[in-house]
Amino acid sequence: MYQSTFAEPLNKDDKTIKLALVGPPGSGKTYSALTTFPNPILVDLDNNLPTELQDKGYNTIKLWDEDWRKAKFGAKGARVLSSLIEFMTKEGRFFTEEQTLIFDSVSAINDHLEADVESDTPRQPEGDRNFRYWKAHQMWLSMFLQAVRALSCNVVVICHEDELRDPNTNMIKARRIQLPGKKTSPRLPSFFNNVFRQVRIALPVKKQPIIPAPKTGAKESEQYNIAYLWLIKPYDNFDIARTTIVTDKKMVMATYKSFGLDKPE
Repeated sequence: MYQSTFAEPLNKDDKTIKLALVGPPGSGKTYSALTTFPNPILVDLDNNLPTELQDKGYNTIKLWDEDWRKAKFGAKGARVLSSLIEFMTKEGRFFTEEQTLIFDSVSAINDHLEADVESDTPRQPEGDRNFRYWKAHQMWLSMFLQAVRALSCNVVVICHEDELRDPNTNMIKARRIQLPGKKTSPRLPSFFNNVFRQVRIALPVKKQPIIPAPKTGAKESEQYNIAYLWLIKPYDNFDIARTTIVTDKKMVMATYKSFGLDKPE
């Protein structure tokens, strides 16, 4: 029997997480990713680190900062995506399963990709040049996602969310990943072993008196704790959820233990 020199067996022992984390702005995606997964390194294209995390000393690849990029990557630092590829080429393969690369966000990557492709292959209303624009766009995005999937470390790719509304009722018909093209968003989950939707909710806690109650005569006040949850099962408005977590629940707490693993020290 002929044995191909190119074919390699799938790595069934790979326990790393490849997660697309989807949600609307302000839902806590970056916060959840940084505080949940082991030894995070933030690949930051959005420059939108939550205020409460800015002094925590997280390792950050500051791709949003042009001066930083040029200092690190020289001439290639002029473009964000060239810097991103340079970083992944030089360092990506060295990260291990004890670490997590967090890409924030794929929507920002797409914005830079559109600008780069537009400058090289301008779009036209129709015709061959328009086809070549979208072909270049899709090829680069697929190449990036394949490189992400091949990394040996845990990976979280943060994705912003679009709401598709009924033009007559303004009701939300569906939620999808914020990417152009009818085929891009549905294909994106195929590059990941988990696709979760981030949910941020306020949970009421027991009413407590306002202090100092005797002096002010204040009554009891309603207090809330913020909880971060992952929607891990499909539902009518979000049909691309997928998970390796074995559970009947549609939502789980946004913690590493939700994967059935003990969080590393």
